[in-house]
Amino acid sequence: MGAVSSVSAQETVTATRAGPFQKSPSGIQLGTVLTGAEVTADSVSGSWRHITVEGWIFTSSTRSDRREGFDISVRVSPTENLRVEPNGTVIARLGQGALLERLATRGGWTRVRRSGWVPTRTFPQASTVAATSTEAAEPDTTFLEAIAETGLMVQPGGDRLGTLAPDAAVEALAQSGDWVRVRVEGWVHRDSLRSSAGVATHGVTAAEVRANPDRYVGTDLDWQVQFVAIQTADELRPEIPLGQRYLLTRGPAPETGFVYVVIDEAQLERVRALQPLEELTIRVRILAPRTRYLPHPVVQLLAILKTGG
Repeated sequence: MGAVSSVSAQETVTATRAGPFQKSPSGIQLGTVLTGAEVTADSVSGSWRHITVEGWIFTSSTRSDRREGFDISVRVSPTENLRVEPNGTVIARLGQGALLERLATRGGWTRVRRSGWVPTRTFPQASTVAATSTEAAEPDTTFLEAIAETGLMVQPGGDRLGTLAPDAAVEALAQSGDWVRVRVEGWVHRDSLRSSAGVATHGVTAAEVRANPDRYVGTDLDWQVQFVAIQTADELRPEIPLGQRYLLTRGPAPETGFVYVVIDEAQLERVRALQPLEELTIRVRILAPRTRYLPHPVVQLLAILKTGG
């Protein structure tokens, strides 16, 4: 993650899209900040912005919890609403165990405050600095031109989709190391196209899924991963039903994190034949952008498209 850049002063900003609310840019997810939420924002670190959110929560949904300088924590599962005022508009959803600072009480409500980090794209007006992380980050420039004929790849180092001509204009969407994810607009003859129904999206990184869960949860993606082991879900991964079998995999390439791939009984025999560290191309559906405790996405296995390198 890039160095923290201070903003001239705290300012009130409004979320134009929902975004994950985390303890740190790569840390535990505390909940989700919703579209329209007004929060106080200050520093920026790479593609993340530090904010403070205040609101009202049911007192009965909290419990005393004096850790890390906080007073209470959310006791209900999986989340509880945080409102702008008692019975008011919901501005965030806080996960079970999220620590909070108690400010006031009124009837059956408690006013709380919590600081954390959200993707800068949650607040388009937020200032940003160039990120040096290998995760997907905001690119330095939104619109770029190809300086020479260059390949357009499915993902960094992956299969070629096509070729950009010199001076071709593109819109930069995200950056991962030396690679930039781009959008290209143009025209093709209708006879050259066919329906893409049932076709999954290529080239989306896990970092992009975490940064924009509203866009990707429920979406089908093709990912290249490395099989590690078959495991059984426990209480530490509440996004997966207790006792459900899943694959622990590393990826998606070229990222080096992990992906939890949920499987059903019909797929169990097939995956038992996999060898540890075997490379797979899989079609998955995004179930959750990350687990409550770790930044690893949870996906449903739809198909194994390819095994081996």
